[in-house]
Amino acid sequence: MSLSTSALSPTTIKDPPPSVILINGFPGVGKCAVSRALDSMILSSRVIDKHLLIDPVWAIEPERCPEHDTLRKAIRKAAFDGIKNLPGLATTILTGCISSSPVDKELLSEHVDLARSRRCPFLLVNLSCDEEENVVRLQSLGRIAFQNTKLLDPVLLREIRQDTRLFNPYFDSVDISGVPFYHLGLDTTSDTVGEVATKIMKYVQALDHYPIASPQVTPPGYNPMDESWVCLPETHC
Repeated sequence: MSLSTSALSPTTIKDPPPSVILINGFPGVGKCAVSRALDSMILSSRVIDKHLLIDPVWAIEPERCPEHDTLRKAIRKAAFDGIKNLPGLATTILTGCISSSPVDKELLSEHVDLARSRRCPFLLVNLSCDEEENVVRLQSLGRIAFQNTKLLDPVLLREIRQDTRLFNPYFDSVDISGVPFYHLGLDTTSDTVGEVATKIMKYVQALDHYPIASPQVTPPGYNPMDESWVCLPETHC
């Protein structure tokens, strides 16, 4: 089942406390659609999709070279500095495909620092779906219509899924000092965009009911390799 927007509904849920939310997952899983749906449910929020930051870089320097990487860091720093200095209590929603590699851990640290600077919780949401559904979503007309640097090659997607593991705070570590760091893993294979966004919204509203995520604090029954595992209040973890 393709990740549909048919279940989107008007805002009927109480606004959650401010936080920084990183919606993470492989290309085509539905990060952008879910982030927009979640944004529509929160009165005071901003969405920073990863392509807002990297597409200008590819336009200026299409080769992945040192100059490209330097420019990417500079644009990201300018954007993140702007977020850190925002007045008020807005929730920040970001998207990414951050793995367990050392380079990506550094990138995740920059995201966590947003929450540290804004003195609010950080929630890492790892979205997953089965491989064939991922391929279907990758080649959807809505994704192709964006005409940006989004990956559209199913062969490359399969290689990425085979060779890459998403960052998982119960298995990997970054500096989270001073930041309440939470994790939510969702298998979205059979869910609509609205259903996924609603699950995230409800989780954000009840962060105090969940454990801080770290390799030193492993909830009962947790499998660090299972991205579909979800810690719910009724599990008393």
